[in-house]
Amino acid sequence: MEEWIVYSHEDIPENWYLEEQATDKTNYYRVDQYWKNVLQLRNSSGQPKFMKLQKFIPCLLTISHANADVERSLSHNKNVLISERSSLSPEVFSKSGFVNEQL
Repeated sequence: MEEWIVYSHEDIPENWYLEEQATDKTNYYRVDQYWKNVLQLRNSSGQPKFMKLQKFIPCLLTISHANADVERSLSHNKNVLISERSSLSPEVFSKSGFVNEQL
């Protein structure tokens, strides 16, 4: 993607991603704030510089960065399907998961 190459050569100010350091710890701004700044860049004619990235980056930011919800549901399923309950109907099994999510 040509825009990605242009972006990779863009001179991004440090204050877009690094907070001022008061301690030895490096603090970064939130990734959505960083991309908000990048996607506001304009070319010489005043048009958004990264029109394709404007569509792609929000989709990318919606992807979960962890799998805790999946792990939790798999753990619940494992607990429901113990040997004494191996004959549960799919409907009862599904409702069990729904009830667990509501708790």
